[in-house]
Amino acid sequence: MIVSRPGPSRCVLLFARAPRAEAAAKGLSRGEALFTLARNRVVRAVAALPDVDLVSVPPAAQSGGDFGERLESAFREARLRGYREIVAVPGDVPELTARDLAAAFRALSESDTVLGPSRDGGVWLIGLRAGAVSPSDFFGRVPWRTPRVFDALVGNAPKAVLLGELLDVDRRADAMRLRDALRAAKRDAGLLAVLEVVLGRRRVLSPQEPLRKSPPPFTAPPPSRAPPLFLLTF
Repeated sequence: MIVSRPGPSRCVLLFARAPRAEAAAKGLSRGEALFTLARNRVVRAVAALPDVDLVSVPPAAQSGGDFGERLESAFREARLRGYREIVAVPGDVPELTARDLAAAFRALSESDTVLGPSRDGGVWLIGLRAGAVSPSDFFGRVPWRTPRVFDALVGNAPKAVLLGELLDVDRRADAMRLRDALRAAKRDAGLLAVLEVVLGRRRVLSPQEPLRKSPPPFTAPPPSRAPPLFLLTF
């Protein structure tokens, strides 16, 4: 029997494959380093926040027929384990930072739901306050793996707080778009260097060239606080 446990009441559910498997699924033959970086940034982002647990939810541990059912199952499990503010993120958003997660938890202190929209019509973050929202109602009737995911979730939760857009890397074109944006803005040299290696010498994607619709996934910690362990596997 699962029982509530003392400790943090907030958690981040990391829905992600292993970096090598993520790269293979996205068709990026040299992409393992990119998804390793993205995963490590989630670990460090959670470590930089007080009283937040990081929970790994790899594909092998997910239960349910479609992605919505797997999300619903993980959120229910987190609630059973005593978490009250629950945020889920994927492992393919390399720009995600502690600031983004902190904004999500601030939103959950005032609202029952929070969403981070991605540029392909999906989401890079879903957050719920346990007990305030029925997961089956929130995740139901959503056309997962389509560009209509964000609109459907907002339809299920019209009062959700919306965070800023981030780009999830679902295919090579997404990685190119992110690389070109970082080049233009002259920022995040570490991520840019990884993208340059992953992509090699390729043409710059025109700002006017639309990305193909892709399926949605979804500061370093203080020296005194080590990155958290993956505390649970659902």
